[in-house]
Amino acid sequence: MDVTHLSATDIGVLETFGLLLSALALAALLPLSGPKDPLGWFGQLAAQLAAKAGHPERSKAQQYTAGTLSTLLLILPFWFILSFIPVLAAYPWFFELLILYLCINQGGLAKELLQVAQWLDTEDKNSAKTALAKRVPQSTDNLSATGLSKTAAELAFSIPAINVVGVSLAYFAGGTTFALLIRMLAELTWQWPLQSPRLTLFAVPVHRLMHLLLFIPVLIWRLLLALQAGTLTFGGVFSSRWSLFPGVITGAQVLQRQLGGPQIFNGVKVTRPRVGPSALPDASDILRAVSISRIACGYFIALLACLPLMWMIVSLYK
Repeated sequence: MDVTHLSATDIGVLETFGLLLSALALAALLPLSGPKDPLGWFGQLAAQLAAKAGHPERSKAQQYTAGTLSTLLLILPFWFILSFIPVLAAYPWFFELLILYLCINQGGLAKELLQVAQWLDTEDKNSAKTALAKRVPQSTDNLSATGLSKTAAELAFSIPAINVVGVSLAYFAGGTTFALLIRMLAELTWQWPLQSPRLTLFAVPVHRLMHLLLFIPVLIWRLLLALQAGTLTFGGVFSSRWSLFPGVITGAQVLQRQLGGPQIFNGVKVTRPRVGPSALPDASDILRAVSISRIACGYFIALLACLPLMWMIVSLYK
């Protein structure tokens, strides 16, 4: 075994895995939420810009153009500055770790969803509505306990697909620069939902771009969810219904509960397809959804941890 060869040739690969695994660990142990999360500020800025630039009464071409220019206006300045910080820094690995950590951070999502389930168990729907309203772009004011349970379960099945799987694969493909770009674009798609009547055309450009960029990460995430069912539910894994957010269709099949359904944006009720069986979710299903999502993340992180070990073994015995 030539350990010297491993140290000289493969140290970069091992550092890449080590940096990513460290960022995943930090995001799990030290989640940032609310005003502490810089990408949360970015999302609020995106929502404010959409409120001013999104004009559904204008022509289709004008709305597409407005959406594209708004995306460029929001993404390019921040992305350019943040991407060059590691290049200019004396310790670039530190800033790369920091950027990855912020991109992977889910803001304590699992803890919040477990708290929502507890509130629903005690029939404190107002607290559950307030908590979920901070997480989703649609209105939660008129949601029933079932609607709140659906919203919470959909969050559990959606956010890790991008923050964990999408960011990790983007980091392997193009480093922290590409990972940051994916995370910022994902924030725009979350703040600019296609279901919103004001943004149906305005948000099309960024959603189409993300559909393309996240095709493989979303497919992997759906497979990780489907592995927890008795049989692989390939219908949900390969579904093209992007509008239901990544993982919701497969999650509904694994959970064996109905998800999806109508949403309200600015007082307007918008039809959205229901997916999964007819059984409706309740507070206990939020706990199950969080557990399923955590196990899927565990599978993915375990795979990431095994890859550098396999790389080392192959390199040592070449």
